[in-house]
Amino acid sequence: KFGKGEIEGVVTVRACVSPDGRTTGDPSVSKSSGNTSLDEAAVKWARRARWSPGTEDGKPVESCNQFNVRFKLTD
Repeated sequence: KFGKGEIEGVVTVRACVSPDGRTTGDPSVSKSSGNTSLDEAAVKWARRARWSPGTEDGKPVESCNQFNVRFKLTD
């Protein structure tokens, strides 16, 4: 959605998370918002985020997932 120079959209990002909750490797865009700036911002955010790691038999393990990052303007 575009209006008055402001942008909204949803980016689907794929990222892998280490057992200590840090992003490993480079997150990537699985589905673009249609706006390069939003896509880049979503990847940058995912790279810095801290996560709850996946678990296997109750122990933290590396896991990879896809998730949506929504950019929404608010009043």
